[in-house]
Amino acid sequence: MAVRRATDNDLAEMIELCQRSLGCDAGGVDEAFFRWKHVDNPAGPSPSWVATAPTGEIVGVRVFMRWRFQEAGKGLMGVRAVDTATAPEWRGRGVFSRLTLGALPGLTDDGVDFVFNTPNDQSRPGYLKMGWELVGRMPFGVRFRPGALVFGRSLMAPAERWGEDTSVGDPAVDVLGEIST
Repeated sequence: MAVRRATDNDLAEMIELCQRSLGCDAGGVDEAFFRWKHVDNPAGPSPSWVATAPTGEIVGVRVFMRWRFQEAGKGLMGVRAVDTATAPEWRGRGVFSRLTLGALPGLTDDGVDFVFNTPNDQSRPGYLKMGWELVGRMPFGVRFRPGALVFGRSLMAPAERWGEDTSVGDPAVDVLGEIST
């Protein structure tokens, strides 16, 4: 298995692997959604890596989404490890670890200051095995008001995947201006 930075030519195969590996139907991960999330992202394209079999087939995908932070007036570039997929027949062969560790030198070369994540129960052991540290949990609280549950339940409906076109307000690009990287 070889690990390399993904290219635009890998996009279709990466999406197909995500669909197959993550059990998504055709309405899950598709090219429009993937491009919106990782190619056309206002913070910049998501750095991505692929693992390939000796045949050249992509058997693993690792994508890191860019985030910008400020600390004491200094800008910091972080990336969050967000999307990972391993071909089912390649699971248990170290694809996840090789992709993640293989990406770190390239991320450093890209000027990334740190990598963070909020791993799920399935991926957390792999991160800890690679030397990541558990920093803590985000504080979270919920406060209920009498009657809120009854009223809120009547408003619940599944969200649409894409927003609806509107003529209300100004386009975000006009309001926010050009975002510098």
